[in-house]
Amino acid sequence: MNLGIDKIALFSNDFRINNLELLKYKAVGGEILINDLGNLEQNPSPIYSDQLGNSINAKQLYQNGKFCSIDIENRKGLIVTFNPSKHHHAFNLTNVGSDNFKQSMFDVQNELSNVYGIEANIENMNLTRVDIAKQYSMNLPLIQYPKAYSLIKGSRTASLNYCDGHVQRNKSHEAVFYNKQAELLYNKVTAITPSNFLRAEARFKKGKKVEKTFNIKTLKELQLKSSDEINFMYNQYMRKVLTAYKNKGQYMLQFETQRKLFTSLKNKRFEDGKLKQNRGYFNNWLLINSIPKIFEMFGNSAELTEFLSSCGESRKSIFAFKNKLEMLKEQYLDLEKSLNKNKPYAEVIEIETPFTMLNEIRTKFLVA
Repeated sequence: MNLGIDKIALFSNDFRINNLELLKYKAVGGEILINDLGNLEQNPSPIYSDQLGNSINAKQLYQNGKFCSIDIENRKGLIVTFNPSKHHHAFNLTNVGSDNFKQSMFDVQNELSNVYGIEANIENMNLTRVDIAKQYSMNLPLIQYPKAYSLIKGSRTASLNYCDGHVQRNKSHEAVFYNKQAELLYNKVTAITPSNFLRAEARFKKGKKVEKTFNIKTLKELQLKSSDEINFMYNQYMRKVLTAYKNKGQYMLQFETQRKLFTSLKNKRFEDGKLKQNRGYFNNWLLINSIPKIFEMFGNSAELTEFLSSCGESRKSIFAFKNKLEMLKEQYLDLEKSLNKNKPYAEVIEIETPFTMLNEIRTKFLVA
């Protein structure tokens, strides 16, 4: 499946520990605080007790289980983290409403209660993190796409590009694009994904962000969401990430410069002030530019149509010009291929641009 929930984190103060011996702990410490007199004093770690009469002075109790991770933080509460997709397959995704998702809930609850002796109803726990993921095979090797990610301009977010991925993030949410096969190899997981397999995740990392995005608070409410609703939330978030160009101002300046050049080649002004259309103006425009440059400036058909329309071309002329460009593109690719037989992907590297690659990501990941 190409859509699913990748990670969930839950929080609650309503829990009870049955047996401390089933949990690991960090017993060092406490905090150094300044008291009302301005003097430093030790604020000891809390004392945790279980139903068997045992107690321990610890900063943190934790356990990493087969199905979930448990963390009882100093003076905060119980945090349960799990991945309903990885629970069933190395890279296939599991979505709400599916049998696999329901099985994940059952296994996490069973491990929490019967393996680690913590009484808590996970369905009633508050959501503090939800990651939604999609994944697709891309047209090019994933190492090519950082050029497309470099165009992204996030709102109040920091960007990080690496060899075959990208992160756009702040403290409450982030968009992550990465090579799923590379991640599996790094984690020593034996599984073969489809070629050029890109995973893109929308991560909502704070309880308030989850509540605002999903209009829910608890895991029980999340289970009532439909697959279409999860897809809508993913698309709504990712659309904001993938439609803001970092260099949009530069692109618009280039667009306007080319529009003035195109119209000046097209029209000749006579002394009486009348305009007469020059023949061959489109060919002259092509001579000044080049096929790779044109496809770099106007990465897809819609942008080229918008440009030609802004220059006053009719629908008939736009259709004819675009057909001619496609024919010249094919001739260019054939020539590139013949000249670069020993260079892998030579036929696409020169013609694919950051704009066309970003458009491919949008087309595949923002599907209805």
